[in-house]
Amino acid sequence: MKKILVLFILALGVLPACKKPIVSIRNPNVYANEIDYNNMVQNQAVGHLRYWLEDNCSCDSAGMWQGDHAEACEKTAKHILVVETRQPWHTALMEYNGSLSEERPAEDGPEIPETSTLCVQAEPAAPEASTPETESPEGEGN
Repeated sequence: MKKILVLFILALGVLPACKKPIVSIRNPNVYANEIDYNNMVQNQAVGHLRYWLEDNCSCDSAGMWQGDHAEACEKTAKHILVVETRQPWHTALMEYNGSLSEERPAEDGPEIPETSTLCVQAEPAAPEASTPETESPEGEGN
């Protein structure tokens, strides 16, 4: 009889654990606002980083970053691409994990493109303007 009573008590302790509990760690409205804020901050940062990238970075014909800021350009481009490519996936995952959505996103996030996709080709140097000394006199060679 004692064994049955012990098994019954153990069953009472184990059975509730089999049901998936709904855990709410914060108010759903507050959590949704946090997700929106996170998206806003990331998108604004990416906008500023794109301006910096366009003003300070260029690539050679092989798509390699060049110049004094080459390493910073590579890291900035990678950050931009990660945010732009993965932010919607991360948002969907946060909403799912926070019980704001029933739809679970794909197990793996989207593939991140190569940083060279953001390369701006360096413009070739403009030919030097001719000066009066280098111009041919009128009439010569015509």
